[in-house]
Amino acid sequence: MRNLLGVPNTLNVLTAYPLLLAGVPGLVLCLCGSGCFGISLRWEALGWFLFYAGNVAAAFGSAYYHLKPDDDRLIWDRVLDDMRLWVVLNSAPCIAIPAMLFLFPPKYTHSRFWFLATGFYLLARFEGLADRKVYSVNRYFISGHSLEHLCFAMVTLILTVMLSFRNVKIVSGTHSQMRRLLRARGSTSRPSHRPRRARHLSTAAGDHPIHHHPPTTSAAPWNRLLRAHLGRSRGDLALALYRRMRALSPSLPNSYTLPLALRAAASPRVASAVHAHALHLGLHAQHDVAGQILAAYSRLGRAADARHVFDAMPPGRTTFNWNALISAYSNGCDPDAAWDAFTRMAAAGARPDAVTWTALLSAHARCVKHADVLALFGDMHRSGCEGNAESMAVALSACPYAGDLALAKGKAIHGCGVVKGVIHGYLFVTNSLVCMYGKLGEMDDAKKVFRDATEKNTVTWNTLITSYAAAGLCNEALDVLAQMEQIGGTVAPNVVSWSAIIGGLASSGDTDRALELFRRMQQRWLSPNVVTMATILSACADLLALRLGRELHGHAMKAKLDRHSLVENALINMYAKCGKVAGARKVFDGMKTRDLISWNSMLTGYGTHGLCDEALALFTDMAGVTVEPDGVTFVAVLSACSHAGRVPEGRRLFDHMVREHKISPSMEHYTCMVDLLGRAGLLRDASELIETMPMRPDLCVWGALLNSCRIHGDAAMAEATIANVLQSEAQSTGNHILITNLYAMCGMWDESKKVRVMTKEAGLRKNPGQSWIETNNKVVAFAAGSAPPNLAGAEDVFRVLDELYAEMEDEQQCTMDDITSLVAFYCL
Repeated sequence: MRNLLGVPNTLNVLTAYPLLLAGVPGLVLCLCGSGCFGISLRWEALGWFLFYAGNVAAAFGSAYYHLKPDDDRLIWDRVLDDMRLWVVLNSAPCIAIPAMLFLFPPKYTHSRFWFLATGFYLLARFEGLADRKVYSVNRYFISGHSLEHLCFAMVTLILTVMLSFRNVKIVSGTHSQMRRLLRARGSTSRPSHRPRRARHLSTAAGDHPIHHHPPTTSAAPWNRLLRAHLGRSRGDLALALYRRMRALSPSLPNSYTLPLALRAAASPRVASAVHAHALHLGLHAQHDVAGQILAAYSRLGRAADARHVFDAMPPGRTTFNWNALISAYSNGCDPDAAWDAFTRMAAAGARPDAVTWTALLSAHARCVKHADVLALFGDMHRSGCEGNAESMAVALSACPYAGDLALAKGKAIHGCGVVKGVIHGYLFVTNSLVCMYGKLGEMDDAKKVFRDATEKNTVTWNTLITSYAAAGLCNEALDVLAQMEQIGGTVAPNVVSWSAIIGGLASSGDTDRALELFRRMQQRWLSPNVVTMATILSACADLLALRLGRELHGHAMKAKLDRHSLVENALINMYAKCGKVAGARKVFDGMKTRDLISWNSMLTGYGTHGLCDEALALFTDMAGVTVEPDGVTFVAVLSACSHAGRVPEGRRLFDHMVREHKISPSMEHYTCMVDLLGRAGLLRDASELIETMPMRPDLCVWGALLNSCRIHGDAAMAEATIANVLQSEAQSTGNHILITNLYAMCGMWDESKKVRVMTKEAGLRKNPGQSWIETNNKVVAFAAGSAPPNLAGAEDVFRVLDELYAEMEDEQQCTMDDITSLVAFYCL
């Protein structure tokens, strides 16, 4: 009720006029012509006119009422004498706008405008309903009803801005180009309105500005504009212009228009639509149109459609048509069909060119047929075709998998590229060379190619970093990373650069530095990708860093990376290795799609912890899906049976693996079976199984048998196998320790001493066992007998351990046999 300058209810009156200020410009623009907002449909123009007119009327009506609030000034009440319709109309937008957004996605603008408008509308409704509460909360400065007026004005303003985004000014160059096109045709006709505005039409690629009014009813000027857009790599604008042509007249596009539209097609749906239009116009049989339809389907990976179009083409197929068909098969990873098309091409008399050979090489490379790639590359040169940079890059990608001749073949192709002059002119060839030499471990050659490159991009730098990391040269990779950071700009390190080094450190066992580098990457505000996350989770698994692994799990959930199979498999492995099998199973059960690695990781977790029943049940569930088990699967299940002493199940699984799945047992399978039989006391059966092995037993197999001999105290069996152990791996520390412990447990001290002397004379040394402690987001390792780690509270821990040791000595709980066993184990 406050007055200002004689105006009663000043704020309620004044806040009504922003509705007027927001509504009048929109009303004027609507009256000036629908082209101002890029509106072509009459009903749409009428709707926006009524919207702005309603805002203007509401401004005057609200101000009129608040000057002297009484029932006589409630115009709606006096006209209809019923407020229910008013309530419906005021509440309808709360339902209508969200429904429109869901049923009719915005075609002309961004949905953010609609969301902002909806938000302000709901806020206005809330402030109007809580008028008195809002007024009291802000200590009677402004009422909720006044704020309601302002929010309504914001809704109108936001929608006006939204409409203005539908209209983009045409640059002056387009006007001059249009005039030149019209003059070139000598056209005397002029459009009824000069195209001063542009509007957005929905296309498959998004919203793009095109002319609101057609420049001419002839196809030639349109085709020239289409070609100009394609020349500037603006296929989106070309498609929008093509759609405008169809809207003007379906028969306006001609045999020159359709190939241009097909070149701009970025999705199979758009290509199919243009194809259907060609069929409607009867132009699909023309060579140029059919060729571009074929090329579009080929580019978009629709091999079946491409083959259908190719077969329907009239006689006289060109090399371009054959190349498009072979490329379609290449994109569809069908090398056999590509080769069949290639042979048919030669039989038809068409001469393959460099593009043909490149498509054929790519078809085999995509299917990992590296030997065929190199053989075809040689055939290409013998046929007289020199190839191009693309074919060379494909051949280089296959060189690391050529066996003993890999380096020789790679250098031969490199020399061929130098002769043809395609090394320095094509950056992707340089990247392929660095990658090839890096995969072969020839880092000097990779560094030389990198150094000699006249141009380098981020891919070049990342390729060199990845090569160093894969070769275990992580310090060199870090040096290259530091150089990238110094250069900055367009070659700044990205997540691929960091992930490569983190993976290299983790693979080489330097998990501490891998974790430290991961923290450095986060400090540079780089978000990890799925590869980074999976790598760092594997490092946590190796260090048994459960707390850090859980933190990374939470980070992956926030970044929405936890639903990727690579990350999920790493989480299963991490939780299982850290002893949280239930956590691993929870991740496993939550996976939408499980691959072989998922099943093997979960089975390995069960097997490691001796949960035989769970492992067998999961293996049974695996048989009900389409995933075929492999050797790792049976190693995990056999390991579970070994820990639980389930001999019948283990033998049945071993036979099932060989007979049903045709998997030849490896050293790991025999180790599990020997351990299974030995733990159950079937030492004779274990020895006979070793004798039937098709390969020479390694330390793990003998160790499993000797450990069983130690458990069951069978000195005769142990003595019979010790000679074989020393003969097979005389320089192994593990078997010497095992034999020493076995002699000590059997009381054969002279023999144990002899083995210890042999071990020292051979210069063998046992690596001390280590323990880890996780504190302050760091993992610290320490060994028995070493100095206490420099951690807070470490002295208290060691003091308590000393007290417990003293109590054990007082109570004589440490027997002489225990001390003897410990001495025999640690004397080395």
